[in-house]
Amino acid sequence: MSEIEIAQGLESLRHAESAKVSRVLHDDIGPCLCSAGLVLGLLRSESGRLSPDGREWLEMLQTALETALETVRLLNYQTNPALAGRCGLRAALEYLTGGGALSFDSSNGTPAWTPEQEQAACRIVRDVILALPEGSARLETSNSDIVLYGSGKLGLDRQQRAALRLIGKLHQLGVAFETPAEAKLFSLGLLKAN
Repeated sequence: MSEIEIAQGLESLRHAESAKVSRVLHDDIGPCLCSAGLVLGLLRSESGRLSPDGREWLEMLQTALETALETVRLLNYQTNPALAGRCGLRAALEYLTGGGALSFDSSNGTPAWTPEQEQAACRIVRDVILALPEGSARLETSNSDIVLYGSGKLGLDRQQRAALRLIGKLHQLGVAFETPAEAKLFSLGLLKAN
């Protein structure tokens, strides 16, 4: 079995795992939180009967529930294996960079890749984001590539970097891990034909 076939098999397993997590978030946890919000809304209609402390606790519960619901919604998008196909590459990258210290800049355009390449790019970027060092970082896109700027060293070992390069190669995407001295940690672009 070739490296490419192994990579395809692993990608299939990862896709199934991500789909399952996304489905649980969307189909089970999200509706439970929405139901709790509806019950809370009913309680709010009776808030006049509560003491001032009770109304304050109700407000705190409302805030906590809204925060939890937004966190689940963002996590659902971030784990969705078909995110780029669902909302496009630019919006997918916005979701992947949301909720953390990673900023996103697409003012120089977004690559126009095939749907399969966009899905692969999202999977690779998702993995690289998990390996970010502490501190702020910036993901930028242009019409030709995706580049991650930051300080420190990505928390990816040699095998993990090789696996991400292989996934990129599977989809004709070049994955480069840069030296952190230039503050450019990672780049992703189309492989050039020889």
